[in-house]
Amino acid sequence: MKEKLKKVEKIVSELIKLDKDNIFSDFCWPWFLTETNASDFYKKLIYPELKISYKKIKILKKFLRSLFGYLYYRFSSFFSKESLFIGKLNGNTELLIVNWPRKDNFFENDIYYGTLFKELNRKNKKFQILFLPLVNNDVLNNFRENSGVIQKLRNRKMPSLFYVTQLLLKNLGLFKKHRLPFWEKVMFCNATLSRSFLACVVFSMFLDNFFENTKNLKKILIPWENQPEQKAICLAAHKRGIKVYGYIHSALWPDNLSVARLRNKLYNLALPDKLFLHGTQYTRLLKSLNWKEEDLILIRSQRYPKPKPKEYFYGKLFLTSDLEEALFCIEKAKEAITSGLFLIKEVQLHPDLVNSKKIQRAVKSIHLSGDSKDIVVCGTTTVSLEALSIKLNIFNIAKDPQIQILQLRFYEGVEIEKIREHILRTRFVGNPANKFFITSERVKMMIDFL
Repeated sequence: MKEKLKKVEKIVSELIKLDKDNIFSDFCWPWFLTETNASDFYKKLIYPELKISYKKIKILKKFLRSLFGYLYYRFSSFFSKESLFIGKLNGNTELLIVNWPRKDNFFENDIYYGTLFKELNRKNKKFQILFLPLVNNDVLNNFRENSGVIQKLRNRKMPSLFYVTQLLLKNLGLFKKHRLPFWEKVMFCNATLSRSFLACVVFSMFLDNFFENTKNLKKILIPWENQPEQKAICLAAHKRGIKVYGYIHSALWPDNLSVARLRNKLYNLALPDKLFLHGTQYTRLLKSLNWKEEDLILIRSQRYPKPKPKEYFYGKLFLTSDLEEALFCIEKAKEAITSGLFLIKEVQLHPDLVNSKKIQRAVKSIHLSGDSKDIVVCGTTTVSLEALSIKLNIFNIAKDPQIQILQLRFYEGVEIEKIREHILRTRFVGNPANKFFITSERVKMMIDFL
């Protein structure tokens, strides 16, 4: 792990030294199990033995999409009267919760209830919700504006063409110095031109105004994924001495070096001060990623307060949030069903893909069975750990089976058998209690530390 961290530290430190805004780049988010502009780069860097090759057409398509996307949003922002912020931070706010406006949250009597932080509402803490740049506006548009708990952020403004050109030239100078292959240069350009990066640069500028009225604000709570806008919030908060707590709410996999502490001061300032964890296996993992034990707080799981019944998992194919990977898994599942390896009676879509017509068409092509106890999981999702934590055996469909085997084998008690090129059989040996999800009422909840 230390050798991998050294490789990442070198790249991240050089990019941040070149320009501090690079901290919001995908290349300062070294994570490859989710598709980003840097995921293939880091996959190749961390697993040189796998001899991973770049998909050049895919990289070129991303470049064209990023370039024309930037030009479109830059041009359209001249005619947009939409402000970046709607709403203010209440001067009495003691705790700010950062979250996403997902449809599985609901509203009751003008109070926000999220799947992660319900307990905070019940205790009547003086808090507000800050919704990150919106993925979906539907929920917020129907909510009463006078509630006093919602801040809406919009994502239309783009930095100037001069700024973008200057940053591209700076970064290309670095690439020339290291004699990077042509396609890696294009990937760096994609990261610099991407809407998520450029919108985050603007977002970080506006946070200074947003945090003006912070007389009573002491703490910020974030479901932590080390996303660029989360880094921006951490940096702005730490300037004002505000403590940031992150909650590792989903599966945390080995080699997720994006949550590591590195030997770079600015990078570490963009991380939370402390992390809430709901499984003992995560403590072991994060300590290997340079976190001190005193900064890791074990709590009762907020997202998974009690195990789901086994019947919930039976006969289902659980898809990941990545469209390309989900489509790949559907094709492999169809082959396995035809050969009699397993049967499925239902497909569980990830919330991010519910409205995807491609996925809907692909799901309709699967032959479903009326009765099955087989459990099939696509990729590295939290569902795998949920099932393993109640001693269920599962089929994992893996786009990169070698990497997935390495990820799963890090966890003590997990056994994997490769039964086909892209299909693994996974089970847990021993007692899985508290390994991935702590549900005991004797363990404190997050609110007890806030």
